[in-house]
Amino acid sequence: MCILQIENLTKRYKGQSIPALNNFKATFTSGIYGVLGPNGAGKSTLFYILANILDYDTGTITYNGENIDDIANKFSLSLGYMPQQQKLFEYMTVFRFLEYFALLKKINMDDFKEQVDYITKKLGIANLMKRKISTLSGGMKQRVLLAQALLGDPKILLLDEPTAGLDPKERIRLKNFIAEQALERIVLIATHIVSDIDSIAKEVVFLKQGHLLEQDTVSNILHKYQNISHTYLIPKEKIQLYIDKFNISHMQEVEKDLLEVTIVKSANENISVELLENCQDIEKSCTLEDVYLYLYSEK
Repeated sequence: MCILQIENLTKRYKGQSIPALNNFKATFTSGIYGVLGPNGAGKSTLFYILANILDYDTGTITYNGENIDDIANKFSLSLGYMPQQQKLFEYMTVFRFLEYFALLKKINMDDFKEQVDYITKKLGIANLMKRKISTLSGGMKQRVLLAQALLGDPKILLLDEPTAGLDPKERIRLKNFIAEQALERIVLIATHIVSDIDSIAKEVVFLKQGHLLEQDTVSNILHKYQNISHTYLIPKEKIQLYIDKFNISHMQEVEKDLLEVTIVKSANENISVELLENCQDIEKSCTLEDVYLYLYSEK
């Protein structure tokens, strides 16, 4: 089993008063972890450090008990990184792009051909090897980025916003493929799209301004925060009052003039009952999106 341990990791960018990561601590074993938080929470900074793109100020990171600073080359070859933005060499063909990263990862050509054949077939891009990357759709480019991350059979996968910009069908397909890869790997998925990970994550990690807020299983998180949201039936003509006053995670028309609305309380106060005293309360379970809104709401 692979074990990645992070202790008191801190990173402060020059000129910034608030650290991008502040004494961050987490332990990861095989499985999928959703790393959640809004922009600026520290998700990408964490990935940059793990991918050796960025130095950290203080703290320790160990992989299977060894400090990664002492096994930098070994750790680098154990890691596959899919960056947030589509940083592709647009002038290259898909094959040349993957070949380039195979060389960087020191994969011999016989192994590369076997790996690229398997990976591209699984991702549905085997027929694109001669295509220039500039001619591909956003969804296909995401698959190419994931393919390069999988080269070398890495034991740790860092996927930064892997479904960004994809249509629902592409998102589901890519999410299912990622789930297949987690049996013997540590897979960290940085995202602010909660629905990408709520059904596949072993655990979720909530980050805020570089701090670790929570790390636990989805079921434990939902149990802990089970009382943060309530669902009501609200007349459509009055909905603007509720939008202005409350954090709303779900809204659905159930009748011509009636809406089913889930309201999430602020992390700093309970839901005000003043506007809700005449609304019908519906029993409904808390969702991970409710927890996200609760933890990060500014209302």
